[in-house]
Amino acid sequence: MFSVWKISLLFMASLALTAATIPGKKDRRPLGGWTDVNVTENDSGLQKALEVAIREHNKASNDQFINVVTNVIRARRQIVAGMKYSLNVQIAKTDCRKSDSTPENCTESELSRLSQHKRCRFVVYLVPWLKKEELKQNNCD
Repeated sequence: MFSVWKISLLFMASLALTAATIPGKKDRRPLGGWTDVNVTENDSGLQKALEVAIREHNKASNDQFINVVTNVIRARRQIVAGMKYSLNVQIAKTDCRKSDSTPENCTESELSRLSQHKRCRFVVYLVPWLKKEELKQNNCD
């Protein structure tokens, strides 16, 4: 049977271990908060979110031509019951017609000479284990 002394020592030791693993205030983020994604790294989740965003944007657009992402300005992710991505990007119209091509086959090298870049904010929700992909927000200037 444990004595009060042994229980106190165990409590103090567990308290010390807990305190040692708590990061400093500057490292703390609220649980479920947004974190930046390094856009220069090949992040598979980010690539999937960009693919879903531009595919769904093109479906919703009345334009005859396919748009592609030309620049990722900022990307953030939030862990929820899956992963949510907030993407600030530039897009541009290509010479590829929706009726003749798919976005995957139409690249930035086929940008229309008359195309102007638009800035867009997309929010994409991904749940890979359920194969769920959803564009939650699609705002372009």
